[in-house]
Amino acid sequence: MTGIIGYASYLPHYRITEAALGTRAGGHGRLVACHDEDTTTMAVEACRRVLSAGRHPDLAAVKVTTPVPPYLVKNNASAVHAALGLDESVRATDAGSATRSALALLIEAAQQDRAQLLAVSDMRGGLPGGPDEREGADAAVAFVTGSGPSVIAEVLGDAAVTMEILERWRLPGAPADRRWEEHFGAEQYVPAGQRAFDAALKQAGLTASEIDYLLVSSTNRRAARTLRRTAGTRPEASTVDSTGGLGQAGAADAGVQLAAVLDLAEPGQHIVVVSLADGADAVVLRTTDALVSGRQRIPFGDQAAACDDPVDQFTVLRWRGLLPVEDLPRPTPKAPMGPPARRATGWKFALRGSVCSCGAVHLPPQRVCASCGAVDDMRVRPVAGRPARVVTGTTDRLAWSPHPPASYAVIDFDGGGRLECELTEVDDTAIAPGLAVEMVFRRGHTRDGVHNYFWKARPVRGEAG
Repeated sequence: MTGIIGYASYLPHYRITEAALGTRAGGHGRLVACHDEDTTTMAVEACRRVLSAGRHPDLAAVKVTTPVPPYLVKNNASAVHAALGLDESVRATDAGSATRSALALLIEAAQQDRAQLLAVSDMRGGLPGGPDEREGADAAVAFVTGSGPSVIAEVLGDAAVTMEILERWRLPGAPADRRWEEHFGAEQYVPAGQRAFDAALKQAGLTASEIDYLLVSSTNRRAARTLRRTAGTRPEASTVDSTGGLGQAGAADAGVQLAAVLDLAEPGQHIVVVSLADGADAVVLRTTDALVSGRQRIPFGDQAAACDDPVDQFTVLRWRGLLPVEDLPRPTPKAPMGPPARRATGWKFALRGSVCSCGAVHLPPQRVCASCGAVDDMRVRPVAGRPARVVTGTTDRLAWSPHPPASYAVIDFDGGGRLECELTEVDDTAIAPGLAVEMVFRRGHTRDGVHNYFWKARPVRGEAG
């Protein structure tokens, strides 16, 4: 039996309310990534969650797909691989930038015996006042696929319909997608989606009435609504709102919907996922008894409830570089250099320190123990997943920051180790000794075309300090 072994979604904490966007008040609004997040950092967080849940057999490969890669030419999956601290023998590759690549990648991997880690991440922005700004969402999702008794959802059948259609596109370097009129896309996608749906059901030996959940993902809202209504499934299967109206997450949307439904489904139920982009892809899944113990560690509903930090449209436009503003007249950080970054990969990307045989923990790693003076008597000590608390902190209103003011803290990790680092997603009035924090992989700044990735501390939700 092959299929999905583990899954985890990641939702950023910030949200633009619909009232702030000038649409109907009282709605859910749209999710937006923080100023120091990009598709690589969100992919890392989704992967960390699925691996921390214990769904990590011996991985053969890591594959990352996103329509908004931080780098072209350079492999973005390598940064994800490094941040996870995986063995160098695990192949890491970027797997396409088209929206359609995401579900197709999952279908292909879920039918192979070898274990793979797949991450899909997207930041679906749009120009001010456009539908993508109102209806999009930033999110990421990760799956572990493979074979064996730990499979929580097996593949029963799949089908594809490919077409060349100029419906949505973006030129390299453009700030937002361009698209044709919505009705045109719906006329093409709905019949293609129906053909893929019917062919996948036929391969699985099922009828539409036997489907428990029908998930349709498309940036063309009309096409998705129409196919859910006309596919022929029972009404309760096609009307489920698994994501709570948090916005359409582009390439990550189908995976995010699937993650939300796997939190709700029971063993032995049938799920069909259809993606409408440059044609249609459909896959039929059947959940297994392993689903009960294999659900993601942080349920989707809890993640959605935590997305409660309001942010205004002006701030988001500034984060995305769509609204130039004057920086503080302060020296800006230099671009990271290749050789030192390579030498410190274990520290810079995986946050690995060292611990001496006497028990002293060193961050960053050292050769000479500051406690007992021993030389080269160290073991590797990963600390990225360890709980930590603030010892002391400060807010700097003079230093350069992409989102001033900048906040810093000295933190102590459980089990030893002290680190001075930047804080993110924090109210500067809440920084106090004892505040519980967690480490997150973020992008500090970008200079000369180089992204400076490192770890920051973020307050644990629910902690008042």
